[in-house]
Amino acid sequence: MASKKKKILKLNPDQRYEVTQSEEPEVVKQIKIFSIGLASEIGFSIAVPLVVGALFGVWLDQQFGTRPKLTLSFLFVGILLSGMSFGKIISNYIKKNK
Repeated sequence: MASKKKKILKLNPDQRYEVTQSEEPEVVKQIKIFSIGLASEIGFSIAVPLVVGALFGVWLDQQFGTRPKLTLSFLFVGILLSGMSFGKIISNYIKKNK
């Protein structure tokens, strides 16, 4: 019997996955799906607080006539929340992959 050739798939310097050529497409597919999920999670965690903060600030400025003050304030709060959320996602990812 002919043995299947093994390839080494390196994700980072500490992790090595040995896969046969028949298993390689499935492993690569799983990595791509994980990467897309992580990228979309990070994107939403950054975009949603910024947009919600800006829109809420604009609405409050229209209600109280304080045009740029509340918009900028809530936009800054959105930036802080986005940074905290981003940090939490990355720290969870790092802990999970140690």
